[in-house]
Amino acid sequence: MTPTDEGQAARAAFAAWASQQAAAPREPASLVTAVDRSAEYVGMLSTEIAGRRVGWKSVPANSRARISAPRIGIERIEAWDVEAVSLQQQSDHIAVCDLCAGQGRVSCASCGGIGKTTCKTCGGQRKMYGYAANGSRRLLNCTTCRGKGEVDCPDCRRGIATCHACAGEGRVQRWIELESWHRALASVHPEGLAQRFGWSATPPNDAIVRDGDVVADVERPHRLASTDLDPVLAQWLGVLAPPLATGERVARQRLRVVRLMMTTVGYRVGAQEYGAIFSGKRLLAPPADPTSAFARRAARLRALLVALLVGAALFAIFSLGRGFFYWSVPTLLSIGALVAPEPVQPPPPPPKPAPLLRDDFDSTLRGAGTGSLGTVRGGADAEKCEPE
Repeated sequence: MTPTDEGQAARAAFAAWASQQAAAPREPASLVTAVDRSAEYVGMLSTEIAGRRVGWKSVPANSRARISAPRIGIERIEAWDVEAVSLQQQSDHIAVCDLCAGQGRVSCASCGGIGKTTCKTCGGQRKMYGYAANGSRRLLNCTTCRGKGEVDCPDCRRGIATCHACAGEGRVQRWIELESWHRALASVHPEGLAQRFGWSATPPNDAIVRDGDVVADVERPHRLASTDLDPVLAQWLGVLAPPLATGERVARQRLRVVRLMMTTVGYRVGAQEYGAIFSGKRLLAPPADPTSAFARRAARLRALLVALLVGAALFAIFSLGRGFFYWSVPTLLSIGALVAPEPVQPPPPPPKPAPLLRDDFDSTLRGAGTGSLGTVRGGADAEKCEPE
């Protein structure tokens, strides 16, 4: 990828990231002032650890077994120089039980040699609620301890217990046993930068090359030394060295150093210059930051909006409280008339019928024949038709 293509990719990544921020401008790419690239390095050290130690083991032996001495002492044994089978054969012997000094009996640890323990039924209170013979519920003597609050210890007899180390025989069979274990450790530095890409403690190279370049990958079936690496890589051993416990050794180590290209996009918001760092080949966006330029800009815009709303409310309250004029009845009626809806007009009444003239009346009578209307002529009703 050419530098021009890298710059365009960085601007596109910045535009995509900035458009998701609060109070982002419409064209965030126009804010970019510079694009710089730098290299960061991550070291990964994988270590396989093997451990060995020796210790005494024992089992009960017959009380008639003859006491013997081991052919080798544990203080002279180097765990990494012996074999387990030969070590057991050379150290196997019969000895007096150290716990009971050969007596087969010890003071009971459960009761402290007293021979009595607190009653678990009544908790040592000697009494507990129960039902009497007459059916009433009341405090009665504990039936387990018979009102004494104590019972005989189940683990001993009068404070003396059988030694569990020799099972009461007074003799034990002892030998030195070789114990071995394995564990794996992985160390990463700087850990925060590796976590940004979602890498585990031991990521495969296929996952690494998506964002970086493996500049060194050295593995040895022993602990890595400065002679196995060049002087620059040898410095990582001191930073990534794993802690070892007593008796542990490094069985295998693998050191990988990864180079990551970090792209810093400079942008201007107002009169201030800021920078956003995009990581790796995929140009991963920086994590959310409540103190970023866009977050502060959004906070200022929210504060301005709140101030405008508060100012508008205060102006309205001040205007309404200027004088009695705004609270008078005529003013309120005028405001109500302005905001009231227009009244609905009722439909017009139907037109009245025209008066019946005399000529029309006569023609009506002539057309009707000599019916009942003929009796109306000359009567009172006929006179009503003449004009006054």
